[in-house]
Amino acid sequence: MPRRQASIAALIARLLSHYWTADDPPAIRRAQAEDWLEDLAEFTPEIVAEACREWRQNHGRREQPAPADIRKLATVEKRERDDRARRAAQMVYRGGCGSALDAERIPFAKVAVHQEQQREGRAISDEFARRNGYPDIDAYLDAGGRYADVVRGIATTARGPAGFSTVDAASSAIAAIELTARG
Repeated sequence: MPRRQASIAALIARLLSHYWTADDPPAIRRAQAEDWLEDLAEFTPEIVAEACREWRQNHGRREQPAPADIRKLATVEKRERDDRARRAAQMVYRGGCGSALDAERIPFAKVAVHQEQQREGRAISDEFARRNGYPDIDAYLDAGGRYADVVRGIATTARGPAGFSTVDAASSAIAAIELTARG
């Protein structure tokens, strides 16, 4: 199981440990875990962790979550993070700050820009993996794919958003791959 899936599986197991569960056979438990992973596959472990935390802190002990419940919370968290990063990146791209309050946000804005580049790099890397028959870059690397081939493939075919050059695409992809490799 790829690291990302293993992290999410551990988060869900931890969340569900707070609730009574039937003594289901191992095959049923595996099938349930696969359903959870499929339903949460588009989210990072950090977003799933926040969604689990939100559920634990705002729902009673008798209210066991379903995958759809955590998915709804994760969707909201992802949208909020994306909106914050987008606003911060726009502030940096527009030329900095216009007030002392904005100046305090600049370090966050720089981090947000970097995170946005990592997301774009991840999307480009995942697209490379799909073109090569893998569901995502993690699966490609787990199957023995090489970083050099990813970068070479991206550098020759990258098409990013307007103003996003091939070099930018390759750099963002490398950052995403390095982040994945660090775990």
